[in-house]
Amino acid sequence: MIKRLLKGTSRTGPHGRRLGIEFRRDGVNVVVLEAGGGSQEVVDAPGPAGWNAALKDWVAERGMNGTPAAVVLQSSDYQLTRVDRPAVPAEELGQAVRWLLRDHEMAASDDTEIQVFAEPASRTGDTALYVALAARGRLTSIAESVQAAGLSLGPIRIPELMLTRLSARLPGPAQALVWLRADELRMVVCRSGLYCAGRCIPMRLEPESAESGATISETLDAAREALRDLIDYSAQRYPLDDLQVRHAAEPGAPADVLDTLLEGLTPNKAQALDLAAAGMQTCGHPAAVWSLPAAIAAEEVAHA
Repeated sequence: MIKRLLKGTSRTGPHGRRLGIEFRRDGVNVVVLEAGGGSQEVVDAPGPAGWNAALKDWVAERGMNGTPAAVVLQSSDYQLTRVDRPAVPAEELGQAVRWLLRDHEMAASDDTEIQVFAEPASRTGDTALYVALAARGRLTSIAESVQAAGLSLGPIRIPELMLTRLSARLPGPAQALVWLRADELRMVVCRSGLYCAGRCIPMRLEPESAESGATISETLDAAREALRDLIDYSAQRYPLDDLQVRHAAEPGAPADVLDTLLEGLTPNKAQALDLAAAGMQTCGHPAAVWSLPAAIAAEEVAHA
């Protein structure tokens, strides 16, 4: 996100080791990639106040000091918006985008960092940009946590872009990737390796949510409708002929609900995401990882 952080380090650690990190409410997800394969671990921490100490202890115990680490942001860490592409030279793009977003509360702040990336050409031929906005203070705090743990800071990424990078490795020009976690469902629609649209949907699948009173059936119906709306919107704006839907679930997520959610969404039957076929080190689990975007970000450390 922050340009000076985006570049990060491009080297790998001993044995080609590099990390992908995701800070979560109940701990820190760490994906470790190295020459011989990969592994994953959830570092328990009692909320954000315990992240630094927990990660530092984990790094010391495993002799990971100095290992380069990429970080993937949580949805609450940034906002994603879309603007028409301004007709300015590339070096003036950032300033022009800020002007277009002058009424956006975050964009108007000098303490906000932005990252701009292109969308595919639409059916009408017009082009637009997606803009990710994040508070500089939050990004600095993340960077300090990683460095205080004894790691070498790599790029800071957003999950939409990481899943989009994965889509570019899959056969066919149009992809919808669905990733189920224990507490959320994320879908991105991509064309030719570019991000079209996405949604992140909270998924509380207890018998009844104390907050909303929604039953599991109602939660699944709402999620399915949101996915259908996303695909319909994307198909209207972009040429998505022969859209392929692929899915994965983190360990512990109720993967059986994916069949219910994805049945009939597109003419092509949804398929399990084959990470090995996509050239990923699957961290000892053939169809899922705790943080799929973090695993992709870890791979990027070696190629940044």
